[in-house]
Amino acid sequence: MGSETRQPATQHGETEKHEKRMRTHVAALFLLVAGSDAGPQTPFGSSDSADLAAIRQTALDYIEGWYTGDAERMERALHPELAKRIVTTAISSGRSVLDQMSAMTLIEGTRAGGGRSIPEGQRAKDVRVLDTFRNAASVRIDAASWVDYLHLARWNGRWVIVNVLWERKDEPSPAPSTSAASTASPNGAAALERELTALYARQADAVMAQDAAALMSFNAPDHQVKLLDGDSVSRAKLEEGLTAFYASGRLVRELSFSFDLLDVAPRGDDVITLVEQKDHRVQLRSDEKPHEIDARVLHRDSWRKTPEGWKRYLTEEVLEVRFTVDGVPITPAEHARAPGEKK
Repeated sequence: MGSETRQPATQHGETEKHEKRMRTHVAALFLLVAGSDAGPQTPFGSSDSADLAAIRQTALDYIEGWYTGDAERMERALHPELAKRIVTTAISSGRSVLDQMSAMTLIEGTRAGGGRSIPEGQRAKDVRVLDTFRNAASVRIDAASWVDYLHLARWNGRWVIVNVLWERKDEPSPAPSTSAASTASPNGAAALERELTALYARQADAVMAQDAAALMSFNAPDHQVKLLDGDSVSRAKLEEGLTAFYASGRLVRELSFSFDLLDVAPRGDDVITLVEQKDHRVQLRSDEKPHEIDARVLHRDSWRKTPEGWKRYLTEEVLEVRFTVDGVPITPAEHARAPGEKK
């Protein structure tokens, strides 16, 4: 487009509407387009029994809050700048990748249901205070299918979690099965989580490659997306929007794209996942200029096991965690408007 060419007002308005639709279709697609303690602890460091009890209570607010979907308990346990991290392996390169969740992601993920789908008999919560010194403490939690290592700090008189490093339990994979129902055992649940993590990693690779056909291959023919505003988008409309978006040249560069798998809930032959999508890209907006966009969306996917593998048949938008343009937070109503445009 030459610099001397101006769009008619109606055409400019259509461009804004098209961009908003692309944000909806592409972001909606993937939404571009996751008990008892070890017994009495001997006081150590400089902490007394009251501190140890408070530290343990914070850890229980965190893990029990997740299991019961109690966002208030989860928020009480976390420092606002908490980072929860896990080391995974990128499918494409085989190199280590550090995935991260924020305090907001954990709180909103808890509010959306958290680990309530985990059967009560599997809700392990073995809390062990490993060490304390003055205003710092280290805690281990053996949970349902993972282990959390917590760093806590005394913050304004309260013990809060500032860091979490977690790891999935390494258990042998069960014999292959065509039904998600076989994942009722802890071994099966861990294997299913690994399988779905790899599935989302392949989707992220397809986004980085801007491969619309590969992205759509994960969806069943009847796949639909339900948006927060109540609208539904069909698979055909998603494919049309995604193909047009990639062909338009409006995506200047995909900087990074990843999924955090927050919860896995088997339902007979189906499985439901709670996922945070993280998308960092450079894109032309309605002012026809490139802008750096950082978008994070929480969504729930419903998958069905088929002879061709897992196919997604429903995606439900749960929460837009973050959307910034050139580092400036943007509300959903402002997505279609270029920076500097008036309301």
